[in-house]
Amino acid sequence: MKKCWHILRSQVKIDMTSPFQRTEHSFTLTMATLLGLFSLFGICLILAITFIIKLPSYFELQQRLSLAQKKISFLERKYNGNLNDLKITLAQLQQTEQKLRSLLKLKSRDKILERANLAVLQGGIGEVEDIDLIRKEVNRRLKSIAALQVYLKKQKSIYLATPCGFPTYGYISSGYGWRKNPITHKREFHYGVDVAAMEGTPVKSTADGIVVYVGRTKGSGNFVIIKHGYGYTTFYAHLKRYIVKVGQRVKRGQVIGYVGHTGLATGSHVHYEVWHHKKRVNPYPYLKGRKS
Repeated sequence: MKKCWHILRSQVKIDMTSPFQRTEHSFTLTMATLLGLFSLFGICLILAITFIIKLPSYFELQQRLSLAQKKISFLERKYNGNLNDLKITLAQLQQTEQKLRSLLKLKSRDKILERANLAVLQGGIGEVEDIDLIRKEVNRRLKSIAALQVYLKKQKSIYLATPCGFPTYGYISSGYGWRKNPITHKREFHYGVDVAAMEGTPVKSTADGIVVYVGRTKGSGNFVIIKHGYGYTTFYAHLKRYIVKVGQRVKRGQVIGYVGHTGLATGSHVHYEVWHHKKRVNPYPYLKGRKS
């Protein structure tokens, strides 16, 4: 033990010569100090080597962190974008549903069906931020609107297939019901209305439909029969001529022929009948005081 202590206390002389000034310097260190300096140098060397080895891993971690931050930023923008898109969609659906329901509140059935164009408008939806709740609300609104659209579409189809208005511009010269036949002078039931007008006045279809028959008979002269659907059919007789053919689709207000006095007629007019489920009915409720 004394020997080790003696060695540590022993001194070592170190001579150093400067290459520039050519002078010599010498200093004396104990063996303990010298060993401490070597130990410190070794520790610093080990730390430097460890840092150099770990440096690539550090840069790799930095790169991964940067990529993760970019991905989080992208997902956040995408989430906000989806949220805003869903909000806009929900606002449009709410406005559409509101408009459809307001249509159903109108007292006039004709106004409901004439305005049922199912337009989509924009509107606000408040401060809802949960994207899942908005998706559920969008799906609920879609189902509600789909049901309303199906209902209105069917009702509009019925409306367009229902005879409405006068077949030509004129006045009623003979109504529906019992009357004295102007040709035979016998009392008989008149199953339509005679609308008197100048010869050549256009005769129009009173509803959308398909022409199912055109022809000429001794009593009715030139005539056209149009089937409209939902049980409705209309009959137009004593035409000067018709300009449609069997199988042709026609719209309400479309010209199908011209007023004449063919067949058994005492003057120029169109004999107009409305059939519902193959039964001839009173045309007055379908005229509604409107003239084409």
